[in-house]
Amino acid sequence: MPPQTENGSSESVTGSRQLENGQHQAERRLERDPDSEPSSTPVAAFLLAFGSALCIISTAVVIYSSHDRAVGDWVPSTPSVQPSVLLSILASTFRTFQNLLLTYGVTILWWRTAREGTKLKNLHYIWNKGEWNSFNGVSRAWSSSKRTKYLMLVVCLISVANFVTGPLLQRATKSVFLNLVTEYSVQWALPGNIPVGWTGSVDHNAPASLFANGFFDEMLQDWYLDRPMKVTTFCNGTCMGEVQGVGIATSCSRETRYQDLPSLGSGNATMFDLMFNRTQGENREPILNMRYLYAAAVDGECNATIQIQTCAIRMATVRYMVIQQEDIVNIDTDYQPLVLSTEISDGDSVDAQDDLPAGPLAGLDYFGYYYLRSNGSIYRNNTDGTYWVEPGHGSLVIQYADYRRSHYGSCAFQWQDATEEILWDLHKVVFRMGLAVSNGNRLTHREGSQPANATSWRNVSPTLMYQSDFGIFWAAFTFMLLAFFCSSSLLWGFTALKRQVTLSPLETSRVLQEFALDIETANEPDMEVEKLIKNKGDRDVKWVRNP
Repeated sequence: MPPQTENGSSESVTGSRQLENGQHQAERRLERDPDSEPSSTPVAAFLLAFGSALCIISTAVVIYSSHDRAVGDWVPSTPSVQPSVLLSILASTFRTFQNLLLTYGVTILWWRTAREGTKLKNLHYIWNKGEWNSFNGVSRAWSSSKRTKYLMLVVCLISVANFVTGPLLQRATKSVFLNLVTEYSVQWALPGNIPVGWTGSVDHNAPASLFANGFFDEMLQDWYLDRPMKVTTFCNGTCMGEVQGVGIATSCSRETRYQDLPSLGSGNATMFDLMFNRTQGENREPILNMRYLYAAAVDGECNATIQIQTCAIRMATVRYMVIQQEDIVNIDTDYQPLVLSTEISDGDSVDAQDDLPAGPLAGLDYFGYYYLRSNGSIYRNNTDGTYWVEPGHGSLVIQYADYRRSHYGSCAFQWQDATEEILWDLHKVVFRMGLAVSNGNRLTHREGSQPANATSWRNVSPTLMYQSDFGIFWAAFTFMLLAFFCSSSLLWGFTALKRQVTLSPLETSRVLQEFALDIETANEPDMEVEKLIKNKGDRDVKWVRNP
């Protein structure tokens, strides 16, 4: 026998206590060990739900960020891809996630139903997502239980959403040509006045008292032939803005007279007359007067209404609204030039001596005489009472004849009000003068020019841009959101299962093992599922989890 010690008894007691403590610690570690009790959280399902939500948000980001953006640069600093391509990828990804999430949801619903106790047929309908082979099958599944009915609704909604989401998102964006408006600032000022002598020299023996220079006549020819006014800068598309410089200030008045045409006898009466002449104002400032007379209307009894427009024209500094396309500029006739101040040139005075340099108003007088002056008269034959019009000099009497008459009697000769068009012709000629003097230079300020203050311009260029149809998008968004909430709702109650579950036969057999085919069905081993449900479907079944 081995030798015994005095403390042998105490060592034995100590060993027993250590063994008991070790067992308790092992049990506590077992309780704390996560592997000892599997988690019931379906991590993959929640990742699919998160991915579905991300797809929904991403479609909204694509639709709103691409709206009214140019094709090719709607994604800053990266090679652009069409929004429709991204939306197609997102729709396909969303459909995939939803189908997988539905599988997880059906699994959880099946095990929750089995745990709470139900009929055997309900487990079949949940596993099968309803019954869709026939109308009777749909009816039986629909009436079997509330959960089956809810699941069938969820399946239908997800199927519809998966079917319509892709086409709707494809139609929610398109590329169209739109006018892209860009704001920018430029400096451009025409000369504030035209240097004396630029139009020619004073000659009181010549029409309009002007002996014109060759380049002034060439500029008028450019106006007549409507040759483009070119500048030194280039505009891609259409640019619109303000330009300050030389122009004219106009003030007009109207007078109405009446002419009884039958009282002419065999005589005649002036029915159209446009003329210009220079005078001096109260302060001896030069003024170019325009008088425009025309028959505005003639009634059935040959009583003519004569309108007389009288306009006083002075040189001024104005602000034009202009339109530029490429390197060609024109006045925007939708906006009247804004008069900033009036200007006086000594060369425009009616008292200026011969051979002195002439001013710009003399050039306008010259322009009116050779290009605008026109008249015409109506004649009556007293024998047979017929009327006819004979044009005098100039072509405007023919250009502005009004052929849309109120009646077509023998005396129905009338004309349109051409005052606005004639004044615009004068504005355009002065603008061409200023452009010719400045040589189209927007930055250099010559003597007599106005400071080129920076003004705001707009560039309007046809650009291929993406347009979003928000109505169609919100329809697709609603379907996606409904599908997301429906599929996610099937995950409710997963914590009651205490572990992750599947619909593998290895697992479901634990629930169904008591109801394996007995001798009644053994006689017909290939019995269809509908017969099985009919024979066995109403049997109660419940999964009791072993402790």
